[in-house]
Amino acid sequence: ATLHRVLKLAWGRAAQAIFNTSFTTAVAFLSCSGSKAMPMRTCGWYAAICIIVNFIFTITFTPACLVVWHKYVQGKTCVCCPCGQRPIATLASSTEEKPKAGGVEKLFMKYYVPAMNWKVGSARPVPIAIALIMLGVATQGIYHTSLLSPPREEETWFPSNHMMLETTKFTSETFYRPDYDRYTVLQVVYGIRGLDASGIPTYDPTGDGGKVQFDSAFDLSTAEAQASVLQLCESIKTLRCDLPGCANDGYGTLMMVADGKASSCLLEDFQAWNNGTLP
Repeated sequence: ATLHRVLKLAWGRAAQAIFNTSFTTAVAFLSCSGSKAMPMRTCGWYAAICIIVNFIFTITFTPACLVVWHKYVQGKTCVCCPCGQRPIATLASSTEEKPKAGGVEKLFMKYYVPAMNWKVGSARPVPIAIALIMLGVATQGIYHTSLLSPPREEETWFPSNHMMLETTKFTSETFYRPDYDRYTVLQVVYGIRGLDASGIPTYDPTGDGGKVQFDSAFDLSTAEAQASVLQLCESIKTLRCDLPGCANDGYGTLMMVADGKASSCLLEDFQAWNNGTLP
């Protein structure tokens, strides 16, 4: 009965504190479940489930193990055979000598508690000052959090004087390469309405790539559609681009300006091959 009382007292005080910490941590990880990135979303679910299961084991399995260890293992040199049951724990009586307080306990009881209970009139200035300081910390934290934004440039992995950066700079300034190596190939596709991604496995995105939804209203055989495609092919050559990625020095265009042909258009190529006519 005494062991039951001791275990009940310890379990009742510990379970509530462990629940508070486990609940808040699990909710924090569950906030990742709103992410569109599968690895981030799955990590949040996995961590939250682990914390919940760990809490359940802590308040059920761990006390049972402690009772078995205390009754049959503690203080014995042989645990392979039944060696009897040791005396169970007893609650300390009020007449027993209490252990001496440590440095932290002395600091808490001698300075902290009196400071928190000190009054000036009906007010307690120390708790009020601490609350105001914490309010200021929370306010500046909320303010700086509101200033956060996604990264605007590539992360710098090496300092400016690192050997790897010097090697890259030496290679780019010493060895020649064609201009088109600095450009990205841009493809414009007609006749596609969208992509049905409902069949793509969440945890195996490299498998089924989804189903293309073609636009039934698109017909390249009509004169209007051909004229529209030819107009796009012509306008994209002079399309202006002022974004950071469009580093076309001296021109400011999306497409590379070169002496030769820098673009390929199906209808333009067919028109040139067919002596300037289209079917």
